[in-house]
Amino acid sequence: MQIALLSDGIFPFVMGGMQKHTYYLTKYLAQAGVDVDLYFTYPPGQDVMPDLHSLFTAEEVEHIRIQPIKRAAPQRFPGHYVWESYKHSERIWDVLRHRLDVDFIYAQGFSGWKAMEMKKERPDMPKIGVNFHGFEMWQKPATFKTRLEHWLLRPFVRKNLKLADVVLVLGHKLTPLVSHLLDGKKTALESANGVTTDWLTASIRNRSQQMRFVFMGRYERRKGIEELHATIKQLLPDFNFQFDIVGPIPTHLQIRSDRVKYWGLVREERTVRSILAKGDVLVCPSYAEGMPTVILEAMASGLAIIATNVGAVGDLVSEDNGWIIPPGETAALQSAMIAALTDSNAALSKKRAASCKRVRNAYLWQRVAAKTIEGIESVV
Repeated sequence: MQIALLSDGIFPFVMGGMQKHTYYLTKYLAQAGVDVDLYFTYPPGQDVMPDLHSLFTAEEVEHIRIQPIKRAAPQRFPGHYVWESYKHSERIWDVLRHRLDVDFIYAQGFSGWKAMEMKKERPDMPKIGVNFHGFEMWQKPATFKTRLEHWLLRPFVRKNLKLADVVLVLGHKLTPLVSHLLDGKKTALESANGVTTDWLTASIRNRSQQMRFVFMGRYERRKGIEELHATIKQLLPDFNFQFDIVGPIPTHLQIRSDRVKYWGLVREERTVRSILAKGDVLVCPSYAEGMPTVILEAMASGLAIIATNVGAVGDLVSEDNGWIIPPGETAALQSAMIAALTDSNAALSKKRAASCKRVRNAYLWQRVAAKTIEGIESVV
């Protein structure tokens, strides 16, 4: 099988869930013997691309054809994101149109927009599947501004969904959402996220003497950092715990306490692994998500999880391995953290072990890639 995989960037050159998904999907499809034509855009200021083949093993490279494409110059005006996304898809199409001898085209986000438009004129083109990951524009907004942004994005996402032959979804709440948007007229394939086997912890260590919570994420309103900060301030006087916060949180918003450590932006995976290895519970209080890689990495590292029931998170977190709560509710977040703090060592260890087991059984990249291949073969 040969697949063209389109994206607006690739990890580690661009940080983001979609970009990381692109990298690992390419890697593990190639390991499974699938030939992958990888198309991705990169910023215009990055004139000399690093040796991309160094990201893959020699065996994987035999199945991967890499095509980096320079993006158009960024613009700043209302709606610029949609306009730029369309322009990026045009640049991808200009190269892709000469290499259509593939079995399937897998488009991340808006990257296949132009190709899907051109399929109206070229019906002999291979089928095109699109994956918008979290479909955040249909999830709960954190602010009125976000609500407006969601309303502006929806018609363009709907347009891409209608143009696609197949829509790929991460699972749980996103699957019925997409079915509703498609009115049952098209195929929706579940294609989960995953982690590599080296994230799996060899054993569940004892609970930290001082409970260690971890948060990892960008500083943006939908990540729920305001609710998290409010909860930490409420609990610090009455409970003994340490909180590691990884992400670029502005200094003036940080809590002044020797029990709350701000790591800033951490790009080194070795440091991320070290932080998780010392943690007990990951907290992910987002308003909207797809299937967060950080939750999968934390589960594989043997952490219990406190997370909001958004996107595909419900497939990952349950009472077996943590606490799942409504988004945007500080009281629910506080109750979950207190439950973790007062849980017995045995109960918490059981949750942590369940996290690791769930990843081992369903969310390792070899298994995810195999299911993705199976799904694509069913529609090709």
